[in-house]
Amino acid sequence: MKYKDVKKVTLVDLDGEMTQFFKTNETMRRLNQNSFSNPKVKIINKDAYIWVKDSKKKFDVIIIDFPDPSNYSLGKLYSLQFYKELEKLTTLDTKIVVQTTSPYFAPKSFWCIEKTINQIFPFTAAYHTYVPSFGEWGFSMASFEPVNNRVYRKLPGLKYYDYNFSQMSYFNKDMKVKDVEVNRLDNQILVRYFDEEWGKVQ
Repeated sequence: MKYKDVKKVTLVDLDGEMTQFFKTNETMRRLNQNSFSNPKVKIINKDAYIWVKDSKKKFDVIIIDFPDPSNYSLGKLYSLQFYKELEKLTTLDTKIVVQTTSPYFAPKSFWCIEKTINQIFPFTAAYHTYVPSFGEWGFSMASFEPVNNRVYRKLPGLKYYDYNFSQMSYFNKDMKVKDVEVNRLDNQILVRYFDEEWGKVQ
């Protein structure tokens, strides 16, 4: 909502009680500045996989913040088949960002997601940053055109981001792995990676 030229926002979330809570609870309304009641915002409470398959709309920006792939129901949201369906919602100019778990605690999971996205979208850029409530956390940008070295409009008053993307896209050797597989519905390899890596942390 900070970007005035954003005309519409579609929020897809499975949990209707949660979105209603953020829309009506006084504390949450104050924190999100009543964004859930903004006329620009459309809230859809539906399974994201089903919604993506059924949607006929195209989007300029797609931000995906799914729960981590801790089971097969969630693992399908990071699958090659899901990204194939997602492609139908894009144009050549669409920019996508996906939450990709921690490259520090779960590097195989992180790079598996990155590799899977890259099977559909030819240009991807992996990056990470420190999130106080989670630790070192990863993301991937995807597009049909290069996503690195682009000139971004700067927004005044940001509390954290300093536009130094090269620093965020640098990975130490303990965050890198090779020979990960693509996550498909018929192998769900990501769930196994995730269980193996996060099982060591807990």
